[in-house]
Amino acid sequence: MTNDENLKHLSKVIVYKCVRNTVLEDYHAKDKLNQTEVMALMKEASNKVYTFLRYLNEEGVDHDTFMHLAEQGLPKDWDEPELDKSFVNSVAVMKTTSVEELDELMAAKRT
Repeated sequence: MTNDENLKHLSKVIVYKCVRNTVLEDYHAKDKLNQTEVMALMKEASNKVYTFLRYLNEEGVDHDTFMHLAEQGLPKDWDEPELDKSFVNSVAVMKTTSVEELDELMAAKRT
């Protein structure tokens, strides 16, 4: 994969793990958002994350200026982020489990 293809894939993974698999999934399950609306949101979020990652370390783009512009409008009263327990648990499992074993575990959960 090229660097750009990796960024596109990473963007989709970030949006899936950090946006889709949140309370948003509960809203979708309760028909507060239909499939078309969810897919439009995921596409827009993926595009924005991809664009952000693409230009974050772009040669010729000043990192401090980029971040200054990117954080304009960021609410000052948002809670500070915390480590997500499910990710922390996943990383702990990953450290002691091979990719093949993880695939087997995931396959077993689907059956």
